[in-house]
Amino acid sequence: MAINLARLTYELKRDILRAMDVRVTLWPADHAPRYAIEASVPLGDEDGGAGCIVTSSTRSSTPSRSAPR
Repeated sequence: MAINLARLTYELKRDILRAMDVRVTLWPADHAPRYAIEASVPLGDEDGGAGCIVTSSTRSSTPSRSAPR
């Protein structure tokens, strides 16, 4: 099922993220990593479901740069 995200209300988008157990941690700009995103996507009902997918992602605030020459 394709969903046009632009048409969803803010409340519905928040409910979808909550259902996927999405958690975001944001640190100050000078912290590495800058943020971490974790989610646990259920694959079935709690009683007889097939489990869930758990994933995470992080990102540094600035890409690494070479020293000036």
